[in-house]
Amino acid sequence: MKSPKELNLIKGFTLIELLVVIGIAGILLGLSLFVGNDFYRVYALSSERDNLISYVRKARSRALTNYNQSAHGFAINGSEYTIFQGASFAARSSTWDQIFYKSPGITLNWQTEGSQQEIIFSPLAATSSASGTIYLNDGVSTSSIQINYEGGVSW
Repeated sequence: MKSPKELNLIKGFTLIELLVVIGIAGILLGLSLFVGNDFYRVYALSSERDNLISYVRKARSRALTNYNQSAHGFAINGSEYTIFQGASFAARSSTWDQIFYKSPGITLNWQTEGSQQEIIFSPLAATSSASGTIYLNDGVSTSSIQINYEGGVSW
C-alpha cells in the first residue's frame, strides 16, 4: 500500500485548459447577447403594433355599441395614444379620455387621407372618418396597420 505522501498528486487545471473554457464561455455569451437583443427588438415592435391595434379596436367597439350615445375616436398625440369620446379630438370631453404611452424606441408614420392624426368612428355603424396606414419602425424592421373607411383594422 502506498503512503499518503506518495499519493500526493497535483490536482487542478492547467492554464491552457482555463483559457479555453473562458474563451468558449465568452463566445457563447457574445452570441446570446446578440440573439437576445434581436429577440427583444422584434418583441418590442410586435408588442407595440398589437397594443395599437387593440386601442383602435376599443375605440371602434365603443362607437359600435353607441357608448354614451357618441362617436368615439383614436388619436396619436406626440408620445401618447388617446381613446376619446366626441366628434373630434379637439372637440372631445377629456373626462372620457383613456391615455396610453408609446414605446420610446418605436417611431410612427401615419399616412392617412388628409392631414389628421385621428380616426373617429361613427356611433352604431362604426365607420371611420379616415382610411390609411400606420407604419411602426424600430430602426431595423417595419410593421404596418391598415384602417379602412368601413372601420376594418388589418395588419
